Amino acid sequence: MKIKKDSIIKLLSNIKEKITPSRELITKIDSVVHEFKRTITHIITDNEIPVEIVVTGSYAKGTWLPQKLEVDVFLMYNSKEDIIKRGVKDLEYFKKVFERWEDRHAQHPYISGVYNGVSIDIVPAVKIKDSSEKVTAVDRSPLHTIYVLSKIDQNLIAEIRLLKSFLIGQKLYGAEIKTKGFSGYLCELLIIHYKTFLNLLEQCLNWRDKEIITVEDVAVNDIKEFTDPLIVIDPVDHKRNVASPVSRETLQKFIKSVKNFLKNPSEKFFFPEETTPLKPDKIKLKVKNTVFILTKTPNIPVDNLWGQLHRSLNGFKKFLELNEFKIHSASVWTDEKREVIFVLKLKSLFRSGFEKRLGPPVKSHGEKKFLEKYENNKQVKKLYVEDGRWMVLIKRGEEHIKDFLENSDFTRISLGKYIRTALKSDIKILVGEEILNNYMENKQFSKFLTEILEPETA
Repeated sequence: MKIKKDSIIKLLSNIKEKITPSRELITKIDSVVHEFKRTITHIITDNEIPVEIVVTGSYAKGTWLPQKLEVDVFLMYNSKEDIIKRGVKDLEYFKKVFERWEDRHAQHPYISGVYNGVSIDIVPAVKIKDSSEKVTAVDRSPLHTIYVLSKIDQNLIAEIRLLKSFLIGQKLYGAEIKTKGFSGYLCELLIIHYKTFLNLLEQCLNWRDKEIITVEDVAVNDIKEFTDPLIVIDPVDHKRNVASPVSRETLQKFIKSVKNFLKNPSEKFFFPEETTPLKPDKIKLKVKNTVFILTKTPNIPVDNLWGQLHRSLNGFKKFLELNEFKIHSASVWTDEKREVIFVLKLKSLFRSGFEKRLGPPVKSHGEKKFLEKYENNKQVKKLYVEDGRWMVLIKRGEEHIKDFLENSDFTRISLGKYIRTALKSDIKILVGEEILNNYMENKQFSKFLTEILEPETA
């Protein structure tokens, strides 16, 4: 691909200026973090909590963006047992300092809150010297901060910010289950390896499936067998793939976005316009073959919720495909508080007028009885052998997706247990334009539906 390098470099230089925090903002954030540390230090002392405070993440590394700032404050305990015995109880002491907060859970429970307008997480972790100790991804985070600070300078920080901004603009940033995208640490390692954002874009077009990137020299024997589509060996722990959260779909979207950017460089890749929901008459046309399954949002942590949603979406998709409904695309939306909407776009709202039934193996005990039942049956379109078994294609009446789902046994579908429970008590199945009331009443859902129905223009 021939790219206009000079014009891209000029464009990126302009973008760097826009995404670099001003001195005033840096001073303000530093002041808030300093005050926050002083406040929680008093709490730690007054309540004899056996921890040390360590600030980690993008703020500590200086790679943060003005529009995406989260400060990670770690409470470093001496052992995992300390966290188990008192971690959750200790967190209660800190909730009162936030303007608002919520409980979250990763490897350990933690608090995500807002203090003087700044998003700050308080995270219990185990104090470790190196990754040879048994650790979780959370415990390893301070080591990541130390490593990155040893490798970056102001030039690399600017390039890291470009990558993060590009991924945010393309909705591919974040390693949480909801996004299955690129973490901040992964962005930092990619730039440390490729040196510039533009070089990364050029080189990623040559990535193969299961591409292996080693930021530091790693012996081949030290790299275990990873099955992820992108593999970036953690320089802090060679047995870990930093890119493991990146799904194949996310990686494909990234490569596609890169190709589009290099072909037609524009700031819109970094600062996309806000989605304007389609007008109801356009939505009517676009949802003709779409079924919506609505339920209430289970009261569980956000990361757990998205794990449940992805599992349930795959369950619905496989269930419908097994029952001969052809799926064009499948998505799920939630406001994470009240409502969940599964969106399944079909080739047709009616399933085939024929049903495929599995018969016994050829020359088995049940073969004679099976053939007697179906050989002269007028409803049979085809009787044949597939993979050593008899199969029959038999006529049936066409069935509408709504009738099928309303009469389906959901215990036969592989769903997340909390979603299954929610569906038992609250379920609504809507088809096509029946979704219009929800669409017009909920701006966030209307944006989501517009984006998945018009992915090229949204």
